[in-house]
Amino acid sequence: MPRISSEARAAALFRAGRQPPSPPAHLSRAAGAIFRRIIADRSPEYWRPGMIELLETYCADTALLRELNKQLQDLKVGDPAYTRTLRLVLRVTGAVVQLASKLRLTPAAHIDRRSRIQDERGEDPDRLLGGMAVWEDEDSLH
Repeated sequence: MPRISSEARAAALFRAGRQPPSPPAHLSRAAGAIFRRIIADRSPEYWRPGMIELLETYCADTALLRELNKQLQDLKVGDPAYTRTLRLVLRVTGAVVQLASKLRLTPAAHIDRRSRIQDERGEDPDRLLGGMAVWEDEDSLH
């Protein structure tokens, strides 16, 4: 899905006749900032009521994950608190990744499967027009 310009977002907002959702009061300041940034990236008609509930959880978990990662940096590897915190980080990371996927917030959700951008692997080693996509193996280039 191509990135939508601010003008297109504003026009969609005008056509929809509604305001984008605001972060719920129960979210922390950090989670609210994440919520606002994500909401601003999509048009108001993108968000359905069930998605807002998932987004709240995603934002709260993302803010928690940031805090846990900060705590983890301050602990020593042999410390029992390090092991407990690491387990929490892994669990919360799994939840965040799953929610991001369900909300279509991952990079893969923004790439049209027919665009072939998923097959790109960086610069071609020989700088020939077409490179590996045309020649298939490095031996046939020389």
